[in-house]
Order: sequence, then C-alpha cells, then structure tokens
Amino acid sequence: MKLRIIFLLTIIGSASWAQNNTENTATLIHMWGFLKYNHPMVASGVLDWDSEFIQKLNKIEQSPNDKVTNEIYLDWLSKLKTPAPCLSCPNVKVSDYSGNAATDWNNHVALSAEVKSQLNYILENRNIGKNYYVQFHQKTKLPLFNNERKITADGLPNSQQRLLALARYWNAIQYFYPYKHLMSSDWNRVLVETIPLVQAASTELEFQAVLVKMNKELANSNAFVASELIFEKIGRKKVPFKIENIQDRWTVVKYENDSLAKLGALQLGDVIVQIDGATVDQWVTDKETWISASNTPSLKSSLGATLLNGESDTVNLQLMRQGVIVDLTQKRFAIADYYWDSESEQNQLAWKIIDDKTIWLRVKDLGFDQVNTFQTVATSKRNLILDLRDYKVPSGFKLAEFLVPRSKAFAQMIEPNTSYVGKFDKVVRKNEIPAVKKFFTGNTYVLIDEKTRGQAELLSLLFKGSDRITLIGKGTSGTVGYTTKLVLLGSIDVFFTGVGVQNAEGGEVQQKGIQPDINLEIPFADETQIAADILQVVQKP
Repeated sequence: MKLRIIFLLTIIGSASWAQNNTENTATLIHMWGFLKYNHPMVASGVLDWDSEFIQKLNKIEQSPNDKVTNEIYLDWLSKLKTPAPCLSCPNVKVSDYSGNAATDWNNHVALSAEVKSQLNYILENRNIGKNYYVQFHQKTKLPLFNNERKITADGLPNSQQRLLALARYWNAIQYFYPYKHLMSSDWNRVLVETIPLVQAASTELEFQAVLVKMNKELANSNAFVASELIFEKIGRKKVPFKIENIQDRWTVVKYENDSLAKLGALQLGDVIVQIDGATVDQWVTDKETWISASNTPSLKSSLGATLLNGESDTVNLQLMRQGVIVDLTQKRFAIADYYWDSESEQNQLAWKIIDDKTIWLRVKDLGFDQVNTFQTVATSKRNLILDLRDYKVPSGFKLAEFLVPRSKAFAQMIEPNTSYVGKFDKVVRKNEIPAVKKFFTGNTYVLIDEKTRGQAELLSLLFKGSDRITLIGKGTSGTVGYTTKLVLLGSIDVFFTGVGVQNAEGGEVQQKGIQPDINLEIPFADETQIAADILQVVQKP
C-alpha cells in the first residue's frame, strides 16, 4: 500500500510539474511576442530576438519555482532600456472592433506585481514608429514579415527550435490576425494545448501536423501551413477533372483541362467509390487532416479540388458509372502540365454569345487587355451572365467600372493599426467611378457559390445591391481578405489573412459568406442551357 501511494504521488507530481512547465512556457511566449512588437529597443531589431527566446527558455525550463522565474524576467527587463515616455500614445485613435487584441497581464497569475507593472509601463509607452519585425504595405496596410531570420533545420528541428517556431506563429496571429474573435477556441488556450504537442513531436511530419492542427483553429481557407512534406501529403500531381460532392457522392462534374482529360479514363457523371484500394470516406478523412477551411461548403470545395491528388503518375479507382461498378486507372499530371493550355485554348475568348440578347462571361478568363473589347461586344446585349464561381478575377474591378454606374461604399477593410499593435482600424472601401464612362445598361446576373472566394468575394460585395445586378447561386466561401506570409523554420511557411473585410454595414463576411439574391443550384453543364434556365427563373412573373 505504501509503495502504491508513493507511486501515485510521483505520477501526480510529474503531471503537476508538466502543467507548470507548459504554463511557464506559454507565459514566456506571451512576453517574448509582446516585447518584440512593443518595446522600442526590441522593435528596432538591434537584438537577436530569436536567441533571446532560446536563452530564456533554457532558464525557465530549469526554474524551480515562480519566484526564480520572476527574477529571470526582471533581469531580462532590466537589460532592456526603459522606454522613454510616449507622449503620442494616448492620442492614438483605435476603432471599436471585436477583433482587437486585449493585453491583460493580470491574467498571468504567476507573474509578480513588479513584472506586471513594468510590462504595463511598456504598453503605455510602446513603440509607435517603424518596427524591424513587421512592416505594412503602403496602400493596403497588409502586415509583412520580411525580416524574420530563417531558422535552418535538417529533419526534425530540436525542441527549442520547434517552440521558437510556435512562438513566432502564435504571436503573429495574436497581434495581426483580424478574425481572431471568430474562432471557436480561445487563442490563449490553443497555445497551452499546443506546447506539449510540439515538445512531444518525434518526427518532422508529426511536428508539422501539430502546426496544421493549430492552424485549423483559425477556420480560414486562406490560412494554411506550407511545406514540401505537407504538399506531398495532399499530393502534387492531379487529375484533369473537377470533382464535387453532390448529395454526399463525390462526382466528376467537369473537365479542368480538355487536352489532358482526353488522355484520361474518367467520364463526366462518374461517382468515386474507392481510391487506391481505400474507401472514398477513408481518403477524404486523410485529406481533410491537412486542409483548413472557413466552413463546410468551402472544405468540400477544397477536398474536391485535391481528392484524387497524389505523388504517383496514376491512381487506381473504383467507380459507379451509370449504375455499374467500374475499375480503372486514371493518369495524374504535374501541376505545370495541368495548367498548360493548348494554342486553341489560349486563343479562346472569355465570353460566349448565347443569342442576340444574352452574353456569358467567365471572369476568371478575362484578361485586363480584353476588357475594352468585351465591353464593346456586350454593350448591345440586354442580359449579361457573369460567372464568378472561382477565386481568380484578373480584371475584376476594371470590369466593375462597366457594371456599377454609381459610387457606393460596399465594404469595410479591417486594417492593422500601425501605431498600436494588436488593434485594427475600419476603413470604408468605395468603388471609383470614372468621370466619363459608358456603362452596361442591361441586366447582370452574377453566378456565385462556395468557390467564390477572396477577391471574387470582394467583387461580389460590390455587386450585391447594385443597380440591375442580381446574385444567383449559393453562398460564397466566407474567405475574404488579403493574405500575408510568415517564415517559420526550415522550409515551413504559414499564410494567413492580415487585412480583413466586413460588409458596408459592418457585418461579418468571413466564414458566413455572401448570400445570393436568388438561391439556385447551378450544375456544370452547357452554358447555353444554364443561361436559358437562369433567364427562365429571373423572368418569371
């Protein structure tokens, strides 16, 4: 009995020590990031701040109690120059926005009153000038992390390097991610839960999987972890067909590249049953591990785009084709080959004349140099069907000048406040109307769905509610804003939204998407037939 009690006390003591160690590491990550972006001396870049993290991490991990830990912090702060009083800081205006970071050192119960006092003083007299570790795009205010030192690591980085990468990423999201308030999990809690997973990772892939799991908390299709290992798991070769989830069945709905599709064995309407001997559900579960998404429709769209991806040149499939089970082998193609266009495809127009009254436009194919020609052709038409079911809009806002005749505030950009790290400003976005311009005077029907994302969603915000423009289809992706990049370590990079978007009234678009004026399931079919169906719906009395 005595030995059993000693054993239990040992287990309890070990668990308690591990929890304290995790919380101490989390506090260090908080402080390190706070000083990085707020302390004038640190923000100047004169210190090797990555090395400072490693040094303090070594000391914190060996610290026997909170008293010694606080002495380490006080010694650290004393070696940084006390910031001069910031006379301009109280005058910095900050928008009332739910995503603003709240820095409250009182929540860190293990910190002493003296440490908290010094940190609060630094916040009140923070750096408001240039910051070595973050710059802001001149026009969009997108945060840029151009000066992060590259951490080289072959294979699995050591535990300290892994925690440094975590500290970089967690703090970048803490201070510069405008949609933190939309997460289902508290970001502080995510840090505490992620630290032991990072420490316990035993392989390079396992470590990167932890980063992906953490990234998925953002619930953002534009936020992702990029590395060769992750690209390999998703698959860098793909089939030239579009796959969609239709009534819970993964179905081939369209040729993505006509030239390559002719070399393949799949046919439109095929339903995927098995992939390389595994059920389609097993394959989906594996792919889903590596994919972030703003919502369920957006996730299904991303899965459809990568479902048959792989590293080999072929994939063995079992299909349901017209009620009959079929086994076949489909070729995969490298990305460079996949997006190769034949000469006929290069010369193909981005628009199609349906009849003497109606014209169809694929926005993703309309180059900037084609806009004027398209406007000349479209001017005489009564109906324009504008297919915006894609994220690519190479000439979108130039096209919008032809379709939206009135100036309007259509969005609020959520930009980082460059004088108060962690705060955001709301900036009204208006469309610009040329002084002298001919506008399209007919009716415009804009097709949207879960593949409408990013710039295409921003364009949809402009179109929604505009004169003679009707949005038709399904809700958009809920993935809108400008994306930035942060280097972590080795070949691992992370991407996330650095400038957010709300609608003109301040309502959320991220995750929710933009809803159509007319809900309609639009199949992938002949454009002439789809146009006829759409016009029949909109012209009903």
